[in-house]
Amino acid sequence: MCDLINSTGDKADQSALPQFDFPAIANGDRKAYASYCDYFYNPTFSIIARFSGIQDPYILCLLTESVFLQLWGNRDDFLQYRGGWLFRTTMRITIRYLKERGHHDRVQKILDVIGEEHISRSIENQINNSHETRKIRNI
Repeated sequence: MCDLINSTGDKADQSALPQFDFPAIANGDRKAYASYCDYFYNPTFSIIARFSGIQDPYILCLLTESVFLQLWGNRDDFLQYRGGWLFRTTMRITIRYLKERGHHDRVQKILDVIGEEHISRSIENQINNSHETRKIRNI
């Protein structure tokens, strides 16, 4: 599980994080999911921008929305995978987008930063086969 890092580079105080109703999200509660999305939208957008090098806000918005759509589509797994799931999903979608556009050098830089062990063979297969991430091909 990835630790949250605050703007000074220190581990964030996770007790200060809002409490999300993950069972409600897993059961399809849109209001509970909306508060989760509202809280994590800007940090997710920033992570995609920083790791991908993309500067177009429209593309960044589409990729960010793809992350949250994929999470919602797999909300049954929220209880099991909530630790680090947002980050892993964000990285999978970002890497997929970059691979499809031939930015293999940028993909390698991402893997160098986050560590290849975070992109296991099974996750790499998901990147290549994910229906949700294929939706962003024509951005």
